[in-house]
Amino acid sequence: MDHLTHMVVFAKVVETKGFGRAARLMGLSTSSVSRSVSALEARVGGRLLNRTTRSLSMTELGDAVYARCAQIAETAREVETVAATYAAAPQGLLRVTAPIVVGQALIAPLMPGFLCAYPEVDVRLTLTDEIIDLAEEGVDVAIRLPIATEVNGGLVARPLTGSPMILVASPKFLSAFGEIERPERLADCEVLTPGGLDAAPELSFASGEATVRVRRSCRFTANNMLVLMTLARAGFGVALLPERLVRGQIAGGRLRQVLPGWSLAAGLPTGQVQIVYAPTRHLPKKTRVFIDYLVEAIKGA
Repeated sequence: MDHLTHMVVFAKVVETKGFGRAARLMGLSTSSVSRSVSALEARVGGRLLNRTTRSLSMTELGDAVYARCAQIAETAREVETVAATYAAAPQGLLRVTAPIVVGQALIAPLMPGFLCAYPEVDVRLTLTDEIIDLAEEGVDVAIRLPIATEVNGGLVARPLTGSPMILVASPKFLSAFGEIERPERLADCEVLTPGGLDAAPELSFASGEATVRVRRSCRFTANNMLVLMTLARAGFGVALLPERLVRGQIAGGRLRQVLPGWSLAAGLPTGQVQIVYAPTRHLPKKTRVFIDYLVEAIKGA
């Protein structure tokens, strides 16, 4: 590696707070990253990092050097982005994350079409219900559910698809509990809600001009909608889920919609899915075509 590369590697080590994570993000071995930092220390004539088995901290010299190295690394990224923008065809590795259930039900079925349309783009799709830092993890695009989190400042959130939230329950549950004709009946049963509503003691429903607030309690919460749907199918209670997610379950008779004439009152979250990415003056072509593809594919579904 030349000394400019050593500077970029050093900046990544500082940003990720570790040799191992920097190595994974840069596609290098940990030993190679360690040698690169040592080579930079030899070149500047002083120690840049204080290393222990459990922590990593910068020396005074390291702090001063890092500021310059970070500028060099950012310039290198801008050069790569500009080059990718003007490439004849979209190409390169595209890193995407999505919530598990959204990735399985919505994103995965669209991937064969995208990969066939753009053969020079490789996709690394990671399904996780954790909200990760795009810049720190080197992610290009994140698919997110705004009911679970707010978009951090500095990121762009573009609506991908919306789906009304509806109440569903299994025929087994409704047979034992009885038909639910008014929202007030929900106070007597378990009501499963997705992340962001777990701690809400009340839910507000509207039908025409009528609004009803229902106090609820539930002994089980989860940040994964597929888990909640599984419990609803097992007859544990009534679940509040996006209509798109449970459409097939209703058609197959495994779930039934409860209170179809009522909806979540204004001010509570919807089942909208968003595409989140970092804005740049030169958005890489691989990122732009992926976003446009998802929007058009889902619009036509």
